[in-house]
Amino acid sequence: MAVEPRHTIAFEMQPQLLTKQLGADLYPSPGDALCQLIANCLDADSSRVEITVGRNELGAPTTLALVDDGCGISLRDLQESFRLVGTHVQLREPRRETIGSRGIGRFAVFALAAQSDWDTVALEDGSVKARHQWTVRDGSLRFEVRPEPAEGLPTGTTVRVGLKQTEGIAR
Repeated sequence: MAVEPRHTIAFEMQPQLLTKQLGADLYPSPGDALCQLIANCLDADSSRVEITVGRNELGAPTTLALVDDGCGISLRDLQESFRLVGTHVQLREPRRETIGSRGIGRFAVFALAAQSDWDTVALEDGSVKARHQWTVRDGSLRFEVRPEPAEGLPTGTTVRVGLKQTEGIAR
């Protein structure tokens, strides 16, 4: 009787692992999710984090924007670390102790919204600034990075979300 050849099996994941289990379920309150996103800003060596909440005519929160003046996310970091679940993006020479370690904090946005729009300016290869924009959506494991001119722009990252209309967020 012939022995079957070996087979290589690779792990794959369903999108809800990122959006639900590593997002909404891991950060049960909007405050927990916001704290995680602020920690990410601080881990990017930000000295300033600006949080803006947009409200509708009834005063209910509808949008959230986090803007930091950190080092930004280079295309290399997007390709090598950001896309890999469980890989923490570590600065080469951080100015303060790093908060994050599990490489999943970016998915905290899914506790607040079904979609997040990212805009970042970073140094590429340590010398030239580059700007990249992308959108991360619930139910998708892919995102398309759009390069933009970065002339005169400071480094940093902006994350914008249209908030879910839940009781927790309304509070």
